[in-house]
Amino acid sequence: MTTLLVKDYLTPDVTKLDESTPLSQAIELLQDAKAISLPVVNGQNELVGFVSEQDLIKPLLEGSYYCDGAVKVSDFMQTQVVTVTPTMNIFDIAQSMNSQRPKSYPVLESGKFVGMLYRADVLSALNKHYQSCQPA
Repeated sequence: MTTLLVKDYLTPDVTKLDESTPLSQAIELLQDAKAISLPVVNGQNELVGFVSEQDLIKPLLEGSYYCDGAVKVSDFMQTQVVTVTPTMNIFDIAQSMNSQRPKSYPVLESGKFVGMLYRADVLSALNKHYQSCQPA
């Protein structure tokens, strides 16, 4: 079986959030990036959390209801994050995506954030392989 590696399909240049990023700015950054999720990293480029579109709904709803303007990323980010490494096989990750919730994964190498693997990246890798299997 062919090996498709994460490092060949990950999205390396993604917008990163800081724990102190205000809620409204996090939403704007996510929308500007046209992404479904963004990593939260510290000054050493270590992953400290993760924010998805879904994670933003509850604090935005509550903040809107109570007019609470002091909400920041550290108040609602996920801290238990499923990550992958650059040398993992895309086929294994696709199997995981097929049976579990994560639609995107932060990619870590030696504990440092190096990119994101989005569902669209996995689809691209699988489609490229699929097309190579088809008769000309």
